[in-house]
Amino acid sequence: MEVQSRFDRIQKERKMRISFARCIAIAAIACLSSIMPARSQSAFEMLTSVQRWYDHTPRDNFEAVFGRCGNPCAIGPNLGGDVEEFQEAAKAALRTGREVIINYECDSACAVFADAARRNICVGPSARFGFHKTFVTIVAADWGKRLFPRQQIWRMWETRGIPPQSPWIHDWVRRHGGYPTVGVMYMYAGDARKFWRSCG
Repeated sequence: MEVQSRFDRIQKERKMRISFARCIAIAAIACLSSIMPARSQSAFEMLTSVQRWYDHTPRDNFEAVFGRCGNPCAIGPNLGGDVEEFQEAAKAALRTGREVIINYECDSACAVFADAARRNICVGPSARFGFHKTFVTIVAADWGKRLFPRQQIWRMWETRGIPPQSPWIHDWVRRHGGYPTVGVMYMYAGDARKFWRSCG
């Protein structure tokens, strides 16, 4: 129960930080749109081009997620984060041949990483993987017709989705009750060895 409450608290704090950052970005776009109504689309394109530049900046995607680590890399307890970043970390591990040892808690996006980089992963006796529905933030724009004519109105809301796991993991989760919306479902080392090889 203590571990579960800690997980929920960290997830809630992380969700609040991400939501706050996204609200700031949307507010910036809205301000630019109100200052330059005719160039509101250009303001949005400017911000998205910055994001594209960041996405294509050369960097070690594995170390961006897990920090500096050798090969093999023994990662510590990890409660997850941005799914796309962990997917990029998995691609980097496969591309560079980095072996990863998991012998601690690996939840949420970390479990997505371990699944995507399966052939480079080994699990120890204390490994456990946590699964739950993902947080999906949807941002949409439409042209306001009542309050703000000729200006784009930005809307944001969150929903829950199914994480991008392999069919084998999906089947295991389904047989154990499905991805929880609240809390986390754990797969312990005994079952994990059916999907990942054992270390040692």
